[in-house]
Amino acid sequence: MITRLYQVARSELAYLQFIIESYEGIAIMSTVDRASGTVSISCPAPFSADVAELIASLGTEIAIREIAERDTQRHA
Repeated sequence: MITRLYQVARSELAYLQFIIESYEGIAIMSTVDRASGTVSISCPAPFSADVAELIASLGTEIAIREIAERDTQRHA
């Protein structure tokens, strides 16, 4: 899984969650810190480009900024 952290306005948290959930199975969003609007978005590695494209597209509608990246993909 690829996990990235983003910051969005608190007022946009529900909207972002709704959009992510509407793309069933592509990614999972969790709120890390509601006060600061920090969320984590995790996706399987094969979907990482699709998720990046989705986030870029959302960036034209809402203020969303990547603040960190964690690659939790396991290497065998």
